[in-house]
Amino acid sequence: MMDPFDLKTRAAINDPAPIFAAMLAEAPVRYSANLKSWVVADYYNVKLALSDPRFSVEKMSPFAEHMADGADGHRIKELTRVLGGWMVFKDPPAHTRLRQVLQQPFKPREMEKMRIDVIRIANVVADEMAQHAGQTVDFIDVFANPLPARVIATLIGVDVAMVAQMTAWSNEIAKFIFSARDTPDKYARAHVALIEIQAFYLSVIADHRARPRDDMLSQMISFDGDGQALSDDEIVSMMILFLFAGHETTTNLIANGLFAL
Repeated sequence: MMDPFDLKTRAAINDPAPIFAAMLAEAPVRYSANLKSWVVADYYNVKLALSDPRFSVEKMSPFAEHMADGADGHRIKELTRVLGGWMVFKDPPAHTRLRQVLQQPFKPREMEKMRIDVIRIANVVADEMAQHAGQTVDFIDVFANPLPARVIATLIGVDVAMVAQMTAWSNEIAKFIFSARDTPDKYARAHVALIEIQAFYLSVIADHRARPRDDMLSQMISFDGDGQALSDDEIVSMMILFLFAGHETTTNLIANGLFAL
């Protein structure tokens, strides 16, 4: 049976507004067979669900238990252990503690410093794009994709020369998160990417512990909320989340903004 609210069709991708309007009017709370989950579309019920302690975002452990006996069970167990440390997969009070870590880096004074860095990096990327003057280029490849990746790398104190490799690791992990159907070996590839990105980030953390600097990573390392400093594993999880959550979303925002112009 065709789902009248299917957001994966080409028409929905090109113009989702009519479907959103129909969902709000006809089915603000419904079960989606395509997504195999409940979809809550209206503000009232979303707010209600978010504030109800009976609902949980800690879904990594149940998934790992469900897949434990499969051929990739050991890989999935390690992937869910690390990614389960993301604050988006944590309920209070663990979620609250991890959110506190980000209060300092996103204070107004820090945001102003961040704004200056973003402008500087954007100008560098724009100058690089200008080197293709007179040629046809892919805007996403030359601007929308590298800009947020370089900004994130700068914020967490990583050499921008590692951006391409970091993005490649993140893309493999994304195939696991979103269960990419066109990548049958997604669990094995995501597991390899996880091992490599963990080793890299642990080396960056060790360097920052030895030589603190004025960036978000050093602030995470020095965090001591209620006498509970972050472990290296927690910091690694947050660094993976920053790139995963902040890169592609910003790339798409920039590209859609240009398209809207």
